[in-house]
Amino acid sequence: MVSVSDLTSYTFCKRKLWLSKKAKIRSSQRDWGSILKYRVLRSITNLLDSKDNIHSLTDFMLKTITEIPGEIVDTEVYLRREKLCGKIDVLRKTDDGYIIQEEKSSDPPKGRKVWERDLLQVDAYAFLAEGSHEYSPIIGGIIVYNDLKPREVKPDPERAEEVLRQVIWLLESDDLPEAERSINKCGKCDYYPLCQVLPQEGGLTDTEIRKAFVTELSPKEIIRDHSH
Repeated sequence: MVSVSDLTSYTFCKRKLWLSKKAKIRSSQRDWGSILKYRVLRSITNLLDSKDNIHSLTDFMLKTITEIPGEIVDTEVYLRREKLCGKIDVLRKTDDGYIIQEEKSSDPPKGRKVWERDLLQVDAYAFLAEGSHEYSPIIGGIIVYNDLKPREVKPDPERAEEVLRQVIWLLESDDLPEAERSINKCGKCDYYPLCQVLPQEGGLTDTEIRKAFVTELSPKEIIRDHSH
């Protein structure tokens, strides 16, 4: 089963997704819970700094909520369709159909409306919702970052379906994909130390890579054995 987050991971780095899902190599763990709490608290702190008191903060949040069209009919909606699954944060209903609301603890992008990965998530949720028939038609999407400003987007379920096909093909392959070679991406990736010693052009199988983690061989020695 492929998750919606797998689709966004695929667009970030095919190799990272393959190492995680196909080769089942776990990266170094981060305390995501602490990171999330920090970002939420920072958002509230920023709002408090810009308001006179807690009452004005409450008024601001209530105003933001009322600006979003539709009535909330469900939250944390888990859906499956074909080989894709995911959980929608909030579903809203209007007279014309349903709106997907995606909530993010991260900062909004500078110079553009939303992050591309977040837009793809809304696309994927629209694909799931329309397949369920219970939440159809999907007429729009809303993404809310930690500034609490709703940003309207137009879901494209067909795009998500195409990315899903590409992800399935990738995860059915036994061969390591080519590296991304992106300074911006690689510097933030937990798999970077491993990726450095793997062949840039790919080619190793998931079995050969896992062998490095259950024997005393280093990844470089596994690569040397593979080349012979």
